[in-house]
Amino acid sequence: MRKSQYLKKSSNKSIKSRTFSKFIILIFTLIIISAGVYLAVRSKNTGEKERSEGKEIYLAKTPLFSEKDEKIKIKLFFLSEEESMFHLEEREIFKSTSISNQAKQVIIETIKGSKQGLISPVPPETKLRELFISKDGTAFVNLSTEFSDGIPGGTTSELSAIYCIVNSLAYNFPTIEKVKFLIDGIEKETLKGHIDLTKSFFPDFSNVHQLTKTD
Repeated sequence: MRKSQYLKKSSNKSIKSRTFSKFIILIFTLIIISAGVYLAVRSKNTGEKERSEGKEIYLAKTPLFSEKDEKIKIKLFFLSEEESMFHLEEREIFKSTSISNQAKQVIIETIKGSKQGLISPVPPETKLRELFISKDGTAFVNLSTEFSDGIPGGTTSELSAIYCIVNSLAYNFPTIEKVKFLIDGIEKETLKGHIDLTKSFFPDFSNVHQLTKTD
């Protein structure tokens, strides 16, 4: 009888022990899942914030502006779905100490694309590796291979992507007279088989919708 009671008590303790162990495992599992969800959401929010600030687009680590800098308005050139003309879209950037840093912000905003339903011919995966302006007014724009790889191909697509950037830079910065493109730091013969990239490009505002001297 005593042996039976002992075995029964021992069995009850064993069941309670297993139940407690399962409870502990469940708690740890829930903690791990919660931590994973939190990190995933945080990572997503951080990525979205970094992209909005251009950190994912500009590959160099040098800051382009200070949060204390005042903002200035600039104009970007995007295409319309209804016609193959460029339309102006206003955006704000920080008035950093150097024109080159302001120009880099213009490139970043161009890559981000339109906020008004216009079309950016520049592939959104494009990264800005670096930009500098020479004494003769040439802006050397070093882009990643996503720029050339992401363009559909054809003369029209290539020219649209080129002048989307060239016009945006030259229009906002009079010191920039022409633009020279590099892909991953290398001078390519063509962008994607058609447009010659060994030369520099001057701005062309002939294909801009209702562009006036007051714009």
